[in-house]
Amino acid sequence: MDERASRALDSKIDHYLGMRRYAKVIELAKEGLADNPGQARYYFYLGVCFYSLERYREAEDHLQEALVLGYDKEAVFEWLGDVHTKTKRWVEAERAYLDALGDNPESARVHASYAMLMRETGHNDKADQLMRKALELDPEDDYVVRSHYMFALTKDSRLQQIQSLERLMQVSGDQIAIEVHLGLDALYRDRLTEARDHFRQAFLLDPTNKELAALLEELDWGRHPILVPLRLVEKIGGPMVVYVVGLGTMLGTRALGWEQATIVLLVLYFTYLIYSWTAKPLAKLLTRIRG
Repeated sequence: MDERASRALDSKIDHYLGMRRYAKVIELAKEGLADNPGQARYYFYLGVCFYSLERYREAEDHLQEALVLGYDKEAVFEWLGDVHTKTKRWVEAERAYLDALGDNPESARVHASYAMLMRETGHNDKADQLMRKALELDPEDDYVVRSHYMFALTKDSRLQQIQSLERLMQVSGDQIAIEVHLGLDALYRDRLTEARDHFRQAFLLDPTNKELAALLEELDWGRHPILVPLRLVEKIGGPMVVYVVGLGTMLGTRALGWEQATIVLLVLYFTYLIYSWTAKPLAKLLTRIRG
């Protein structure tokens, strides 16, 4: 394969990778290897695609081959870390991320992946530290932005919904995949109106898709004015911050003998608790009534 044809093939691979069309990328990478059997980047592409298709043994084999053939160490070790994380080989995963950081200590993407591993294994303080570092290094990187969004959803029901939409991009038509891709990118960056517009276009092309329908409904009621205080609470650290500060303040005023202030704070505290428990169901109900 001459250089021009090789560049054209790489351009196609990049295009289909961006669309998460992994089966097509595998086909193209094998085509590249047929002409250039020792080309490391095609083994790397295969490793990435097999990982994305949850074929982890094949992913690891191809990534290792890419490493042997001299492909970029940071990239290979990062993906090997992801493979080991998915297969719950925690020690090997951490070693791979450390090897990647050894090659490039300033890699925002590796810091983000390493943070996800630490969250997965219950090392929350270290996970938070690593994610902050990733955002500090490159707050605009697409992978870092996505990881930061998913990082906050590790115990949230929306996590599976987002993962289902990402899988949808692998099997849907080109236009649906484009709209879902743009919608997810906007969602990760908290541009909710833009995200809703893209998901709406995807839904119009696939009106039987339950994941899109559920996400559109959530985005609709999630913008309700009644939820403004909850969104403000999320920006200052989440409900736990309010609970801890509220209890601490009440104990402090009581210790100082400020009984009236304690009573006022107690009323406000329980009012907030009731609001936080009922706001989302009420927003859903009001959105449905409105139509």
